[in-house]
Order: sequence, then structure tokens, then C-alpha cells
Amino acid sequence: MALESNVKLDYLYKEYARLNDKTEEYVKSIFEDFKLFGAITVVIPILKPIFDLIVPTNLKIDSGFVWLMGFISLRIVIYIIGFLILARTGYLLHCVHNLQAYEIKIKKELNESADSDIFNFNLGKEEARFATIYRLPFRAILILLILLADVVPFFILYFYISQYALIYLLLSLIGTTVFLQISRKVYQQYFRGKFI
Repeated sequence: MALESNVKLDYLYKEYARLNDKTEEYVKSIFEDFKLFGAITVVIPILKPIFDLIVPTNLKIDSGFVWLMGFISLRIVIYIIGFLILARTGYLLHCVHNLQAYEIKIKKELNESADSDIFNFNLGKEEARFATIYRLPFRAILILLILLADVVPFFILYFYISQYALIYLLLSLIGTTVFLQISRKVYQQYFRGKFI
């Protein structure tokens, strides 16, 4: 009977380790996606020379409108990247949930108590302390992104025509609200209580 239990434990551990490695690779790929946001920040300084080339060639185009379209285009790219990261994060949270089931089973096979720290790495992610630690940098990134993607373009557009600035602000508020609501629903599937 003990031999059968050891074989079962060995199998559970090997599968747990395999899934954990896959999950870690997935986390690395999500962090690679954050580099895309960095690429967007490089694009912003080169917008002015590009717009200066476009506007003088066609005097019928309002330069404020060109800026508005440029910022809306960048915002759409930011939303696409954000939703891509959110979709990947949702899948990652599903993987972590699956690993938690293995941790529970391995703990049971080892006769460890439920509150033991043995095989508790993924189970501990539902604890309030982990959620609080994770929540702080997540919120900081969101605030920084909102400031860079919403507030700075608003003031640049306001310099040209205030109506363009208000249009951009309205579209940004709608898009950001939708993104935050979807983020909240994704994270609430995993973290209990209010996350964002």
C-alpha cells in the first residue's frame, strides 16, 4: 500500500512540476508583452515630426485633428495590448488554480495539514496578504498608464482645440472604464473581494 502511495505521489509531483514549469514560461511571456507598452512610449516623441510632414503637404487638414487621430490610434493599440495581457493573465490564473488542486492532493498524500506551508506556493496566492502585495504595483502601473495615455494627450490636444481634448477624454474614459470593468471581473474569478 505504501509503495502504491509513493508511486501516486511521484506521479502527482512530476505532473505538478511539469505544469508549474509551463506556468512559469507563460508568466515570462506575459512580462514580455509589457515591453510593447515601452515601444509605444518611443512612438510618442516621433509623432510631431511625422505630423509636421503630413499637415503642410495638405493644408486642408487641421493639425489638431491629426493629433487627435494619432492619439486615438495609439490608445487603440494600448487597449489591444492591454486586453491581450488580460486574456493571458486570465489563462494564467486558470493554470494557477489547477496547480492549487495538485498542491491540495500532494499535501493530502504527505499527510500535511491544510494550513501547512508545504506545497502552499499557489494556494497562498488566494491569501489576502498576497493579493494586497500584488494589488499595489498593479494599481501603480494602471495609474501611470492612465496618466501617460489619457492625461498627457488631453493637455496636448487642449493646446490645439479644446473640443478635440474633450472628445479624446470622453473616448479614453469610456475605454478605460470598460477595461477596468473587464479586469475586475477577470481578477474577481481568482482573488476574493475587491482587487482593482
